[in-house]
Amino acid sequence: MPRLGQSINTKRFLTLFVVGACLLVAPIAFGQDGEPVQANQADQAEDAPSAEPSVVTPRAGLPVVQVRVVGNERVGDRRVLNAVRTSAGDPFDAFQVEADVRRIFALNRFSRVEARYVVLGEGDDATVEVVFEVEELTPAGELRFINNRRLSDERLRRIVELESGYRPGERGDETLLALAADAVEQAYRQRNYALATVSVRRDEETDAIIFDVTEGPFVAVVNIDFIGATSFTERQLKRQVGTSIRGPFGLFGFEGIVDQRQLDADVASLQRFYRADKGFFDARIGRRLVWSPARDKVKVEFLVDEGRRYQVGSIKFDGLEDADEAELRKAVEDAGVVIGAPYDRDDVRVAVGNIVRAYVPLSRVYSRPPPGIRVDPDHLDISPITDFRLEPGIVDLTFAISEGEPFKLGNIRIRGNDKTQDKVILRQFDLAPGDPYDSEAVTRGEQRLRGRDFFQTVRVTPIPPPPGFDPIDGEPERDLLIEVTEKSTALISFGGAINSNGGVFGNITYTQRNFDIFDFPESAGDIFGDAFQGAGQTFRAELQPGTVQTNATLSFFEPRLYDQNLGLGLQGFYRTILRREYRDTRGGGNVRFVPRVGRKLGVTIGLRGEDVRIFDVDDPLEDRAPEIVAGRGNTTLTSTSLRVSWTDIDRPITPTRGYSVDAGVEAFGTFGGPSFQRATAGANLFVPLFTDARERTVVFEMRGDAGAIFDDAPFFERFYAGGIGSVRGFRFRGISPRDGNANDAIGGDYSLTGSAAVGFPLYDETLRGVFFTDFGSVDSDARLTTMRVSAGFGFRIQLGALQNVPLAFDFAWPLNRRPEDDLQVFSFSLGIFQ
Repeated sequence: MPRLGQSINTKRFLTLFVVGACLLVAPIAFGQDGEPVQANQADQAEDAPSAEPSVVTPRAGLPVVQVRVVGNERVGDRRVLNAVRTSAGDPFDAFQVEADVRRIFALNRFSRVEARYVVLGEGDDATVEVVFEVEELTPAGELRFINNRRLSDERLRRIVELESGYRPGERGDETLLALAADAVEQAYRQRNYALATVSVRRDEETDAIIFDVTEGPFVAVVNIDFIGATSFTERQLKRQVGTSIRGPFGLFGFEGIVDQRQLDADVASLQRFYRADKGFFDARIGRRLVWSPARDKVKVEFLVDEGRRYQVGSIKFDGLEDADEAELRKAVEDAGVVIGAPYDRDDVRVAVGNIVRAYVPLSRVYSRPPPGIRVDPDHLDISPITDFRLEPGIVDLTFAISEGEPFKLGNIRIRGNDKTQDKVILRQFDLAPGDPYDSEAVTRGEQRLRGRDFFQTVRVTPIPPPPGFDPIDGEPERDLLIEVTEKSTALISFGGAINSNGGVFGNITYTQRNFDIFDFPESAGDIFGDAFQGAGQTFRAELQPGTVQTNATLSFFEPRLYDQNLGLGLQGFYRTILRREYRDTRGGGNVRFVPRVGRKLGVTIGLRGEDVRIFDVDDPLEDRAPEIVAGRGNTTLTSTSLRVSWTDIDRPITPTRGYSVDAGVEAFGTFGGPSFQRATAGANLFVPLFTDARERTVVFEMRGDAGAIFDDAPFFERFYAGGIGSVRGFRFRGISPRDGNANDAIGGDYSLTGSAAVGFPLYDETLRGVFFTDFGSVDSDARLTTMRVSAGFGFRIQLGALQNVPLAFDFAWPLNRRPEDDLQVFSFSLGIFQ
């Protein structure tokens, strides 16, 4: 026997054990005379599979004839064997079996799992049976909760099962019970019971698991201070932390939760902000909680020792060969990275992007591989490196550049598009095989492809051509691999909304964003399956019954008619609107042709035909405006229109930078009906003022719209102003020339409206605020005698459940008005108007 502390040589011990066992078994196996004992063949066949399993590992490569599990009573064989990778017919692999043991143990159903083996036969005919011996965890009784008032037993039971993985009656593992108790405590903390504690015990008589809850008081964060912070405002620093002050009723995510894990993450976030982002490389951050006497309120204090902010001492470029250093230096300076300026990592990121754009004419490939994969040495790579001088507060910045090689674009390969046609994907990229490789065009194409919202994931990677492939003109190439994961592009939505312009309305909509009008179903099941999908067309059917207006619309748009640079749109509609003095019903359709002349330039040629019926005019008629009385009945409108636009914005919803302009003319009476002309123009400007570390931007916005009508137009086709999307502070269509004894709005021939606003983030990406001033006027001549002006503020709430269409709530007060104008302080909408 080895002395205490002396280790045993495992291999020697097993060898002695096997030899000793053979000496004991030999007399029995060979009889007293040394002759082998003959066994009945039937007995051999019956006893061989049930031979005693051994822990001795068989040699690798022996065929596995059977895999089984023993020792399990409540957990079925299938549940266990589904976790096993070793199967009959496979060559034996000890490492695979060890991994199977870990996978079985990970089921959290067993306190012990071991693998044993039965070797059948000898020599080349030997086979292996793998046996997993398990010992199940002790079963537990029912779950019981005591002293819980705020959360019901049923809710706590779901929390225990979902968060910890504990299943009552199946196991009583103490570690899992501790996790379950922690999950219950965390659930209380997320509901502002920061001092809640939970203890777990087992009832010895019933074997029940009892969770004893001490809830404690309702606790809320009432203030957040940054002690010692002088370089940044409190608002800037609060954007870096996830802890928030509790707002009214805890709305909009302002719950004021005291969460120790979040507080630790906040300290780390502030350190990254100071050190990595803003150049305070010596900054130190701490935190402390200041409790009220009743321990129901808490103030969070972040203790900040900023230290000095490092300045850029020098800017160098390492590895330059083909690029012009003066051009790169200007690209860096355009990003705000200059000698003597405070170090700011956001500016450095912008500088890297500017350097990449400077290499575009040199046909370099720039791509950032996933973490853990090294950059191709033939590709462009830019790494900003900071070197600290002995002189305190100075950091030298070096852009280490590996220029790589120039490439042409080879083939564009597409993977993962089971429904979407290749051409729909290729349309988003302004590239063709044989072109010089353009990293910026690849990035723009990837962004456009994501914007189509056809795919769950999109990944674009430059890769070498296949081996043996002859490049075009003998020049080096890089293929473009586009990998996508399809997602459902059909949407059936049921809902309702309310709008200060249009009242309350319901909505039933079917939209297929990736429609294919020629992909007919091959069976009845295909109608709601894969039929009518994949060509990038858009089909929409919408019904909106409402209190003020009801709309029914069918629309179809083909972006590339016959694969040419021409879009075709078709629409049929029926609308009825209850105006203040009459009812307006319209039915008709329009056709529009959209020639594609560039990504930013848009041209639309339209044909419209509709029937307009004016009826239910309020009595008495003698008080109504003559234009309304004369317009009763049916009027046929036909028109031809031309509209030109230029759009250069970063994103369609809540843009942060860029501008758009458009102008158009519509000539009525083309195929009959009243003859007149209407010209309109508009412009939008978005200027980013500040972007925080979470990529949220404060934006200055300007909007202007103008219109003019020539010849005599019916009153229902003239201009009106007021309401959200126009001049807030005035009722919808509340700004207009008037006529009749009741001062009815009859519209004007000339219109000018505009707005200036500053939008800023309030909470995460969900809530934004806005301050604005609007102006506008509508008149019967171009003098526009009285310009209305209003000012106010509002909120934008953007929720994924509403497909990221913001809710808009605005409060505005007129600063200049006319006596006949209709006013409205509060306006709101399920959409956002620019």
